[in-house]
Amino acid sequence: MAKGSSIKPSRQKREYYYSIAVIVLIPVLIVVNTLFLTNRVRNDYDRELRSKADTTNNIIGTFIAEKIGDPTKAQKALLQVLEDDPEIEELSIVIPTDTSDGIVQNYEVLASSQPDTVGQPAEGLLLTTAVQQGRSVATEQTLADGTRTWAVATLVDDEKGEVVGVVVVNYGFSRINALVTSMLNQSLFILMGVVAVVFLLLLNHLKFVNYSVLFKKLKEVDQLKNDFLSVATHELKSPMGTIKGALENITDGVFGPVNERMQESINLALGETDRLANLVTDLLNVSRIEQGRVTYKSEAVNLQEILLHLTNTYRARAQQKGLTLTYEATDKNYIITADHGRILEIFTNLIDNAIKYSLKGEVTVMHEVDKNVVKTVVRDTGIGMSAKEREKLFSRFYRIQNDKTANISGTGLGLWIIKQYIEAMGGKIYVDSLEGVGTSFTVEFPLTAEKPAPGFPGNSSADGSPTPQQ
Repeated sequence: MAKGSSIKPSRQKREYYYSIAVIVLIPVLIVVNTLFLTNRVRNDYDRELRSKADTTNNIIGTFIAEKIGDPTKAQKALLQVLEDDPEIEELSIVIPTDTSDGIVQNYEVLASSQPDTVGQPAEGLLLTTAVQQGRSVATEQTLADGTRTWAVATLVDDEKGEVVGVVVVNYGFSRINALVTSMLNQSLFILMGVVAVVFLLLLNHLKFVNYSVLFKKLKEVDQLKNDFLSVATHELKSPMGTIKGALENITDGVFGPVNERMQESINLALGETDRLANLVTDLLNVSRIEQGRVTYKSEAVNLQEILLHLTNTYRARAQQKGLTLTYEATDKNYIITADHGRILEIFTNLIDNAIKYSLKGEVTVMHEVDKNVVKTVVRDTGIGMSAKEREKLFSRFYRIQNDKTANISGTGLGLWIIKQYIEAMGGKIYVDSLEGVGTSFTVEFPLTAEKPAPGFPGNSSADGSPTPQQ
């Protein structure tokens, strides 16, 4: 026992650690995934931007090539380019000014988006690299205001293929940055919402861990309760039978004559013994049902034989209360597939209750057939019940409590038990009732074509059909 108790806390701790790990891991993975996707998008945009910058520079070089010789036209063309493409942060046209042995030594700015640099010497690694390698060169740069750009230097050739100038463009990331930033902000906003939801769900998971542990404990307690009921009721059943047998022997005069006062006490004891025996039986049945230990023998059952037997048995009791017990039997055989003993127990309970809760009038048992289903109705003119009481009627230990039921004994288990029997055998039960008018229980079972074994001798006519009696 000690070993089992030491394992459970350890298992519970593991479940807590698992929950905490998930709470931390899931948001982290979501954040990493969001940042990864954002960076991928940014890189893809950067590549597209560089390609666009190269293409734009080539177009600009072609457009300005013929204007290299005229600074005014070159500046005008440059301003026109800036106006047409707002993504260009800076643009300048550089021309060689000092050539020695065919090698350009110096450059100056011919036209520029920054007018104060026009005529000034031009220098820079990008410019030098482009000239030395004889091709366009691009690199990412960050301007003084922190703006990221693609700086592209493109050579401008004349008709002879000689370099007559260089176009240097800083192609801006402003629109791309704004788009990526907006997307990142939206992603982070959604991420915060997702993390919050995940966090709440995982906090709920911690509660469910506690509920799971509690459920296991309750299941263990419920099993102990079922085991106790099973043992206790089984052990009580034998002495109850002995007590009842002894009281009946006294009543029968086995031990000598019994006077009237003694007989009254013995009858009272017998009644209480029967009540206690019924309680023990009901508790034992509940325990068996909950543990799944109830067995059902599937066989063809003749409903008329069972109900004819029961109405004959209970007719005298009904007459003692001034009631009429009627079974509206027909010449048809209503055969169902069920457990004969359970069917007998079901309708015994229903007819007994109908008599018990009826103060006057009659109790009627009848059959209705709907397609391939037989409905057996037990109707009384008893005290009835409210809609609220009907909702709880098939609950365990539920009994209608009012002045009219105060002297009626019962455990509140009978209807719950027979409902389990009926549903286990593929049937249905439902109730209709009005206060002060009466109650009608309906039990449904599918009809079968099988032939039943002989049921209750003496309940059939010469041709084998049930004999209606009142």
